Amino acid sequence: MKSAQLSTLLSIPLLLTGCGGGGGGGGGNSTPPVPKYTWQIVSLKSINDSSVAPGCSTLATGTNAGEVIGVYEATDNFKILIHNADGTIETDLNLNGSNKVVISSNDIPEYGYVTLEEIDGSIGGNNDVFMFSVEKEFLSDMTLNVRQHSNSYSCYKGEQFIPIEVNPNAVVKVDQISPSTKYYQTSYVDNAVDGRNISAKIPVKSGIPAQDKILVTLFDSYTSNEATNLTHYTVMAGNSVYDSTTSGIISGSPSETNLLKPTFDALALGALSTTQSSQIDVKIDDDIYTWQRIYQLNQQYSVIDGPSSIESWSFNLAVNAVHDWSGQVWAPVETYGTTISAPTLNAFTANINSRCTSGNHCVLATGFDDSEVQLQRTHIRSHTNNDSRSFYQTIFSTPRSEQVLMESSSEILAPNPADKVEISIAKLDPNANKQVNQFLAWGIDLQSLVSASTPSFHDVNGLISMPSDDKERRISIMGSELQMYRNGVN
Repeated sequence: MKSAQLSTLLSIPLLLTGCGGGGGGGGGNSTPPVPKYTWQIVSLKSINDSSVAPGCSTLATGTNAGEVIGVYEATDNFKILIHNADGTIETDLNLNGSNKVVISSNDIPEYGYVTLEEIDGSIGGNNDVFMFSVEKEFLSDMTLNVRQHSNSYSCYKGEQFIPIEVNPNAVVKVDQISPSTKYYQTSYVDNAVDGRNISAKIPVKSGIPAQDKILVTLFDSYTSNEATNLTHYTVMAGNSVYDSTTSGIISGSPSETNLLKPTFDALALGALSTTQSSQIDVKIDDDIYTWQRIYQLNQQYSVIDGPSSIESWSFNLAVNAVHDWSGQVWAPVETYGTTISAPTLNAFTANINSRCTSGNHCVLATGFDDSEVQLQRTHIRSHTNNDSRSFYQTIFSTPRSEQVLMESSSEILAPNPADKVEISIAKLDPNANKQVNQFLAWGIDLQSLVSASTPSFHDVNGLISMPSDDKERRISIMGSELQMYRNGVN
């Protein structure tokens, strides 16, 4: 029996998720080009893997066994709106039956927004309103999804998701360095972790032989399934993986060369999540591996201070912060200790209000200092005044305690105190497009986008990217700091 792990890649992605920009050329006193941004709109559908036509894009495993999530060019049943700073509609762009729209910065009012709007019944069964808006300052080339699907849509041409086949008999062995070693951990691409307490037949989540390298780390402490005090490491070639029914030929040689053991201090983060893993990620060749798990915020960690096969390092922490804030934090792995300073997080309140500085409706929120963060996600799940249809809206904007809501082109918002309101904030470099897109992608769950339910803190419409884009983003933020937090009511 074989099991599937995360993706490897078949081809170069075509989906656009990079920064927008104008044309080049010119010299002297020529006028700088006007920034333009391309939004591509796609529909997602869970389909049988065997029915995928050659060249058609797929993103991930589907909702049922033997299915994958296919990508299609959506050409109707949605609108691209330009909103003013007060949430009123400035323009309804004409797409002319295309799934692409080019948006000129000159066409967007100061502090305005660009919005994807669709009317769809896949969640509530009615013609519900789903809106996704981005403030002008944060616009870039994006690929966004709509929930509606039509059999008339053509498949999107590009990269295909291919799961890695994991052989349950795949193992490696390493030399026994010390009788003090209590645990041998293996890591394969996409943070696939396994291990055991002896140096032979250590399980690896890969094929036989593995297509990529294997990272093995040794620990002198192993208690309650927690491996700490990393003492040695080795990076092994894929052909060192052997079948556990044999004795194997190649044995790895763990080293402690240039290994340091500093600690890190995560100020005001609260505690690590008990339901999600925290770890140190490392890049080897073009893949991401797990160096070691992190179990507490003042834990000693190990890092190599010198040349090695490891090219990049990053803390990757799932956080339960104070006052019910939860978060995801990436931070550099420093050789002499890492300190992470969290933004101010206080007791959270939020509601949809009609007493706004501008606009008919806004979200009023407390619990964070908007001067300490650079990007905000505001999300509501409310209803309209037309047969109480659902009204979902996500807005990415400059952080503020009062966020105006965008008006729909066809329905009127009718909020009530029981509405769900969520705020997510990010401490990042607003000029680093990969960091911004990582925050946008935080609210995306591909399986929920092709189902009738959407979990809390997830978007109905949002940024869609290929597996290679996801990996490229994570690699690009390694060595830098990105902090993301979220809270909500109802």
